[in-house]
Order: sequence, then structure tokens, then C-alpha cells
Amino acid sequence: MSAVGSSKSAQAPMQDRSLQDQFRRVTENARDVIGLFDVDGRRLYVNEPGLEFFEGPQEQKPGVDPFLHVHPEDRERIRSEYAQIVHTGAPRRFELRALTRDGRVRLMQSEANPVRDASGKVIAVLAVGRDVTEERRDEAALKATLETLFEQAPIGISVTDLEGHFLTTNQRMRQILGYGNEDISKRRVWDVAHDADKARVDALHADLVGGRIDHFSIEKRIVRADGEIRWVACSAALVRPPLGGPSFAIEVAVDITERKRVDEALREREELLEAIFDHAPIGIAITDMDARYVRANQRFQRMLGYTEEELYRLTGWDLLPEDEVEESRRLRDELFAGKREDFSWQRRYVRKDGEVIWAQSAVALLRDANGNPRYAMALVEDVTERRRADDALRHSERLLREAQELGHTGSWEHDLITGRIINTEENNRLFFGDDRSKGARIEDYIEAVHPDDRAYVIRRREQLLAEGGPPEIEFTVVWPGGDIHVLRGLATVVRDESGRAVRVYGTNLDITERRKADEAIRKSREKLQALTHRLVELQETERRDIARELHDRVGQTLTAMRIDMDMIRKRLDQHDDAVIRGRNDDSLELIESAFKAVENVMYELRPPMIDESGGAQQRGAPCAGTHRGH
Repeated sequence: MSAVGSSKSAQAPMQDRSLQDQFRRVTENARDVIGLFDVDGRRLYVNEPGLEFFEGPQEQKPGVDPFLHVHPEDRERIRSEYAQIVHTGAPRRFELRALTRDGRVRLMQSEANPVRDASGKVIAVLAVGRDVTEERRDEAALKATLETLFEQAPIGISVTDLEGHFLTTNQRMRQILGYGNEDISKRRVWDVAHDADKARVDALHADLVGGRIDHFSIEKRIVRADGEIRWVACSAALVRPPLGGPSFAIEVAVDITERKRVDEALREREELLEAIFDHAPIGIAITDMDARYVRANQRFQRMLGYTEEELYRLTGWDLLPEDEVEESRRLRDELFAGKREDFSWQRRYVRKDGEVIWAQSAVALLRDANGNPRYAMALVEDVTERRRADDALRHSERLLREAQELGHTGSWEHDLITGRIINTEENNRLFFGDDRSKGARIEDYIEAVHPDDRAYVIRRREQLLAEGGPPEIEFTVVWPGGDIHVLRGLATVVRDESGRAVRVYGTNLDITERRKADEAIRKSREKLQALTHRLVELQETERRDIARELHDRVGQTLTAMRIDMDMIRKRLDQHDDAVIRGRNDDSLELIESAFKAVENVMYELRPPMIDESGGAQQRGAPCAGTHRGH
């Protein structure tokens, strides 16, 4: 036993040769440090691995500290531990830093047991030490790694006891809960659970602690320290240490508040899209690559008279007239071949009841997540009535255009905000003839007005816009070829709520031919008046001639006859022939009647100006000398 010291008191426990041999056999092959020390801590024996820490015999000298091989920072603690073993006789386990002879520091795990004599007195201490430097270094590295992983983990991690008290939490868990490390240690998991979720959490925790489940996962709401409510997805498991000790629960949590919001937004979006799909005002149909219907909204079903289940049994070709199938196939083939992303056209559909309708169809390609063609989506609008209305409108526009051309009437509209001018073709023609390069600017129309009327037209337009002046106007325009036309315009001003003029529209009528006709009528009227005056003069002359003829011929003849009849009457009075006298009187009355008739005819034939000059008092004058008694 070369490692044993020479002190007599120190060698006493080892004097039995058989004991020494037995001890040597036990220690010589050991890898741990095994040493026997007296009650003062001085080395009595140490095996080969222990020689690395002891200097040799000099350390046994009086006055030399037997604990020199212990690191200075641990020396007093180990000296006290050793004294307790000797004093109490109780074994102890401890760790210390030991100094090797070359100055290195090694971490030793030591177990010391007292050695007693026959009387039970502690006479030495047997210590077994194991170098755990590398092991502790690995453990420390692993611990540091685990602590770093635990603390810096991107998910929340907490350890709680079976009553739910937080034992430790990592940084992320504290961020999720909004508590500091000291505050969270005073709380239980129930304190941060939302009231609506506490019952579920309690039930799961009870099943976990009761052994009915070994773990659980749940999405729940938590109430942060600041009162904010957040959603977390958490998983919890119960840990039972295999070597004994209290069980505990480990919980990991991920804040899914934003995901929940996104999920809720997606859910609302899906519901909105579904509602839009179902209640869209146009038909929507989705077909696969074989043109079989996979979805169709209510509008599309009503449009064609089929239920969605009936459409599932049909293809797109089944709803088309035969003469449109080939073109439709060509367009779909190009769509799924990637030659086009969409197409739009008007086509006919055959309803379930056989009626043929017109529809505006816009078809787009739908791809899967990998970008491969998957479906075709068609937006279909029934335009049957619109086509009828368009046909009627085109017919009306044609009639209006023809009517405006025949009536030389044009319509126009001027947006005063944007400056845009809208014209009918006839209105353009009224201002510019066959020149189609003009009409987009207000200046074009001003320049077309005859220079003599231009200032007048501008003033009237300004009055109309500013004051609401007379809406009608007549003016002259000069066509590019020099032709002059007279137009009559009628305008209406549209104003906004503030009274500002924002739009003006109206009509123009070419009254050139009417003006010419009016002029021709005026000239004809003048000619007619002159002719009438001449006819009146001729009539008056003729009347005078006839009246003179009656006066000269008939009047004189009747006067002579009256004179003769008066002479005959005087003779008859002498012979008293009653019969002849009666006949003579009758002849005189007839002559008198003839006189009156001649007077009436002469009166009717006299010129009107005789009445105006008082000639009416001379009525009967031409025959005045023939009356009886003169």
C-alpha cells in the first residue's frame, strides 16, 4: 500500500494484513477515487486514480492543511461536512471541486461513510469519489440548451401542478397571457380561462389528473392581464416521474387569435360567396372538363327550367341547339388547352320546356392549386327580352332617323361639366352638311353660324344658361360648301340643386324650305291682291257700262211708252170706253213695274264707291223724269 501514510495513528485501522489485502483487491481495479482518511481528514490511503489529487508524504506534515486538494471556494464547506460525518457518524453525499496536482479543477461527486472501531467510535472515513466533470459539463450544456429552448420557444410552454398552479412558464407563454414571471406564479390555469370555456377545461383537466386520459388538445379563449380576450390552441399532458416525485402537467399553447380571425373572415367570405352564388341576379354554372354540370345557382336553374339534380345528369351540349354545339366545343377546347383564359358570346339555350332563349354568356377557366385546368365557370344572363327590346329600339331609331331626315330635324345634348357633345346624324348634317369631321366641340357650332347671326346666338345662349331666357331661337348657318340654311332651335337647361347649369339638350329644325315657301306665298299674295284690284276695277267699269246702257236704251223706251199710254188714257176719258181704259191702266201698271225693276238692276250694278260718296240718295235718278205727275 504505497499510497498509505506512515503515521502510527493513521495506520491503526490498516494494521490487519488480511484487511489490507481485501481492501486492495476491492480498490485496485476501481475507476473511482477511493480513499481512507483519519478523523482530521488526513490521507491514510488512496487508490491509483486518487493519486492525481494528492502531493505525497509532504502533505502529511504537521501544520499542512489536509484539505489542500479541495478548491478554495469549496474548502470550508467540505471541512464542515467532514466534521459532521466524524461527529455524527452519519454518511454524507456531496459534490466538490478538487484540484489536481497540475492545477486543473475537476468536479467530484463523493460519498463518505464513517469507519468505526469495536466500541463504535469513528476512527476514520472511507470516501468514494467519482469525477463527474465531463458528465456535469454535458448536463450543464444540455440543461442550458433545454432552458434556452424552453425560454426562447416560439410557442408558449407552462408547467403546472395537479391543482393548476403555474410552476414555471416560458417567455412566449408569459407574452400570450400578458403576465410577468412573478405575477403568473401566483395564478392557476383557471384564472386565465374565459368563463365560457372554464367548464370544458375543468372537465379535461379532471380526466387528465384522474388518469382517464393521458393528454388532450383544445382550442380555448384566455383572458390576458389587460383584459383582452385571445384564442389559443393548447395541448396538455400529465408527467409522472419514473423515480418518484410529484406529478405535474405540461401545456403548450399557440396564439391562434389571428388565425381565428382569418378563419372567421374566410368563413364569412365563403358564406358571402355562397350567398352571392345562390342569389346572384345572373345565372352561374360550373362544369368539369367533360362539360358536365357540377354546380348551378338558382337563377340558372330558373332560367332553363331544370333543378340542380337534373342538371347534374346533363352536359353543356345538351342545352344548346345543334347548330351551336360545334362552335361551343371549339371555344371550350381552346379554354382547357390554355389558348385562352376566357371567352364571351351571345348564344341560344334550349329550356326544359323546349323554348329557345338568348343568353349573354361569359366563360372563364378555373384552375386547381397546382395551376392545372379544372373547371369552367359560366356567367349567363337571359337577354331574350333585351334582344327584342334592342330590335324594337333599332327599328325605332331607324324610324326616328328616317323621320328626322325627312323632317330635317336633329337632336343634341351638351354636358357642361365634361364638355361632351352628343348628336344625331341629322343634327350634324344641319350644321355641317356632309362634313363628318366636325361636331365634337362647341366651337365647331359657333363657327358654323352665319357671321351676321353669330354674336346674337352667343348672347342668347349665355342668357339661356345664366338666366333661363327664351328657349327658342332662329338663326342662319353656312355649310362648308357655302350653302346657307335657316334653323329653328329649342333648348332645355338642366340644373343641379344649387341652380348651376350642368346639362343642356334640345332640337334643331331646318326651316330653310319653309322660309322659301313663306316668301313665295307673300309674293303670290301680293300678285293676287293686284289682280283682285284690277278685277274690281274692270267689274266697276262693266257695271257702269251696263247701267248706262239700261239708262240710255231701256229707260228712254219705257219713258216713251209711258208718255204714249198717258196720251191714250186722256183720249179714252173723252170717249168713255171702260174696257179699253181698263186695259190701258193695266199697261201703265206694267210699265211702272218695269221702271222699278230697271231701277233695282241699276242700283245693284252701280259701283260701291257711289254709296260711300252719298250716291244712295240718287237712287232711281236715271228714270226720275218718267214718273207719273212730272
